[in-house]
Amino acid sequence: QATPSNDEPDLVISAAALASIYIGAVSVATLVEAGRIAERTPGSAKRAAAMFPTRLAPWCPYYY
Repeated sequence: QATPSNDEPDLVISAAALASIYIGAVSVATLVEAGRIAERTPGSAKRAAAMFPTRLAPWCPYYY
């Protein structure tokens, strides 16, 4: 259950970056290096990467 908090965030991330991580298209480390994720608490990006592991990159055989 999520609850509101007034604490500072560990990571600052856009919805687009989160979607890329969620589907496995881009790693958290890559987005941190590209400046798309701001790590405010040391180690938080590594924890986030552990929350969204993926073995395979997304792939679709059909073109739209």
